Amino acid sequence: MKYPPIEAMDFAVWLLDEGACSEARVWQEGKSLLTVWESCERGDWLEWLLSHCNYQWTAAALAEYERVKAPAWAEYERVTAAALAEYERVKAPALAEYQRVTAAAIRKLIPYPFEVQP
Repeated sequence: MKYPPIEAMDFAVWLLDEGACSEARVWQEGKSLLTVWESCERGDWLEWLLSHCNYQWTAAALAEYERVKAPAWAEYERVTAAALAEYERVKAPALAEYQRVTAAAIRKLIPYPFEVQP
């Protein structure tokens, strides 16, 4: 397992070097590793941290974690399903129009660039 630096400034550099998202790095600013661990309310960020430290879950802990998070994930999917369906419904024609406009722009701005091969 890799151990990240515990002091806030060094931990911030480590997060940057490891490719943490900017939102996480902004939230971490000024917080030590211990403070982050004890106060972070983003499970995905803690999963990321454990993954980047090559943490190995015990089978029992992983099974319990999966058991605990399953109902919360199911509720999230239930609550967001209608909104995501509506998003997909309105996104499709908008994306198709975007693709149509960009294809037309490319053809207008760039003459046929391919030579006919014998």
